[in-house]
Amino acid sequence: MKKIGFIILIFSFFLLPAGPVSAAVEYSVNPLLSSVTYSYHFDHPVFDFELSGIDFLYALTVENTGATANIGVDKLCLYQDDGNNVFDGMAIDTDLGCGNWSVDGQYWYWDDLAVFLGDNPRLFITVETTTLSRSIPLQLRIPTYYDQADDGLFDAGVDRGLFVLGETGLPLSDLMDTSTHYLDSRSGSNADLFGPKIVVTNLDDGDTLLDGAYYTIEGQARDQGGSLINSLEVCIDEICQIGFDLQDNYLHWEYDWVFDGDGAHEIYVKSFDNAGNLSTTDPITVTVDNSAIYSRENSSYVVSKSVAGLNEVVSINFDIRDVNNDPKSDIFVEVNPFSTVGVRIDKESGYSDENGSIVFETWSNVAGEVSYDIYVDEVYFSSFYINYEVAAVDFPVLDFETGRFIKLADQPAVYFLGADNVRHAYPTQKIWESYWGSDFSQVEVVTNDAMAGYNLGRNVTFKTGTLMKIPSVPKVYQVQNTGEIRWVPDELTANLLFGEGWASLVKDLPESFFTDYAESTVLTSG
Repeated sequence: MKKIGFIILIFSFFLLPAGPVSAAVEYSVNPLLSSVTYSYHFDHPVFDFELSGIDFLYALTVENTGATANIGVDKLCLYQDDGNNVFDGMAIDTDLGCGNWSVDGQYWYWDDLAVFLGDNPRLFITVETTTLSRSIPLQLRIPTYYDQADDGLFDAGVDRGLFVLGETGLPLSDLMDTSTHYLDSRSGSNADLFGPKIVVTNLDDGDTLLDGAYYTIEGQARDQGGSLINSLEVCIDEICQIGFDLQDNYLHWEYDWVFDGDGAHEIYVKSFDNAGNLSTTDPITVTVDNSAIYSRENSSYVVSKSVAGLNEVVSINFDIRDVNNDPKSDIFVEVNPFSTVGVRIDKESGYSDENGSIVFETWSNVAGEVSYDIYVDEVYFSSFYINYEVAAVDFPVLDFETGRFIKLADQPAVYFLGADNVRHAYPTQKIWESYWGSDFSQVEVVTNDAMAGYNLGRNVTFKTGTLMKIPSVPKVYQVQNTGEIRWVPDELTANLLFGEGWASLVKDLPESFFTDYAESTVLTSG
């Protein structure tokens, strides 16, 4: 015996879409006409019912009222209506699986459904037959609710009825269709007179297809009567072509429809089984409209510059247009840099906006020429190049060691005074210490008038060879000359050049003074 825990199902319920409070619970049968089906047929509806005002169904039982029980029945399968409010079955309605037969209970049961009914409360039960040697009646019912343990948990083989969230005791009496369905036998030349069931799964009557040179029509097919499918053709405007068999004798098939022009087209699918039986779907009308398709010829892009400095941002601006030269939205654009060393890009791909625009930004911290490939709508569009160059250091090389060191009596700021009588401020104590440590014995105190007589030049920078960084950028630089800095690209380079204790040598520089420096080439260990 198998029990379904209510706690587990409560957890599943919270994963379902939230909705308004359910209306009053109603359950009813939609009567079917009595019917006949034959050996090895499937998707034949034999019970049609609705469970309104019920959010969540997790178990039910169905039994044959006749004495034949499950004779002739290979499977009973459950579908939830897809919203068309009519039975469609295979590949259209939601397949909820086939029931298990309980020898103890003499019924079919579904005990792990986790079905959210919501706006689609209509359910169908279909029969799939096995070998039939005589006519067998099938009249189904959902029996009156019975929960032997009275615990709200479905116990297969013992309990009966409907088990739903928030309700017990459903149905109060047998839910039954008075029509009888006969599982009948055929033999000889009459054994199989039915063609395959064919379904188109991704096209509906009245659809319009936009933006493309072709469309892949998909569907499913399965033979009624147990034969194999011999052929399947997709017919467009009465021109029929063979579809591709992708799985289990056309259980999944496809056909690539190459458009030959805009306008309305009539489509149907036909299939023969090995017994020569033919099935044809009802024709549907589908319109092809490529009047606003993306145009390669009308689309363009602009690269803001072909030569850039290190870490200088370059923008790539796209203008995507259709065949009418109007802006085209939702077109997929990719920009792929050929090199991954030092090259960065703000995004690798994206979609054009309502103005047909999309902008990419790229930069590099490594010098050299970089190639970029562009793909639009997943097709190669163009390539361009950017040459990243080391920016020339604007600062002249200055000697901050040979000269005088001066300050005012009442101010802590210290200045280097060169032979040209231009004074240069030490912006931080760490910069002074990179030259002289904690020794201030060389510093002279001058008068205010004397200080005012010296022009103010650029700030003193860290001493050549110093390792420095700023807080917002995870990069370490070595100072070259008086203001030129070179990036130490990785820990291996740092270890080789400065030893394993290199991290303790790094000096912090406030970001406000970073403009005193200019970045040049990347430092290498060679």
